[in-house]
Amino acid sequence: SLVVSSFDYDRGDFENEGNKLFEFEGDPRYVVRIEDIEFLKTYFFKEASSPQETMKKTKELFDELKEKYGIIAPVNFAIVEGWEKKGPLLYIVTDKVEGQRPEEVDFNFPDKEELIKKFEDFYVSLTRYFIDKFKSDDLVFWDIAKSSAIKYGKKEGDTLPNLYVIDTDPKLISGSSGIGDLTDMFPTIQMIEAKGGRRFSLVRKELSDFLSQLDSEEIKPADKVSENYMKSVAGCIKAFLEDGR
Repeated sequence: SLVVSSFDYDRGDFENEGNKLFEFEGDPRYVVRIEDIEFLKTYFFKEASSPQETMKKTKELFDELKEKYGIIAPVNFAIVEGWEKKGPLLYIVTDKVEGQRPEEVDFNFPDKEELIKKFEDFYVSLTRYFIDKFKSDDLVFWDIAKSSAIKYGKKEGDTLPNLYVIDTDPKLISGSSGIGDLTDMFPTIQMIEAKGGRRFSLVRKELSDFLSQLDSEEIKPADKVSENYMKSVAGCIKAFLEDGR
């Protein structure tokens, strides 16, 4: 079981904590983030009837990443009573991953094709995740397409390296509004393609199909999404698809 009582941090004003990261005293294997459960309930999980249910709903979003898309965020959760007038807090405990950002990985070795395929499969899954969330307008982790949110490496107990989402702050937004954040992965993919010597054709097919569905109005954005926003997103995707042709 997780011993959260040993957690060592400055008990200052919670609103001023920002995005600080913490560790358990004497146990550097994990990165700990602190979230205000009431904030999560107010803005994302209004129907949650208890702190435990809010934690459960947050966990379900991370579970969906793994179970439906094969994208792993190595997280655990615990509820801790707040200090002074603060309500319960959610501790998001993430395994530390020793490794590199995706674009920093060296692909220059004889069996590189297998590794490049692993990376392409990861970004295909990430693309499908964002597009599926756009279609359903369900909550999406809008910032996980950034290079800084991902590491290729090992956590404790791993024998082989893997791709992990390590930025586990629950930064959530509606899927239709978050589709533009999909484009954060494009520079990373282009750098990997340059190092690996081939294009991620499967990623491009997913994006091309998405644009075709938009053009034919087979799928439509939610009413709250502006036409200019969608034009900007489509323009970024088209530029990425045309790059290197």
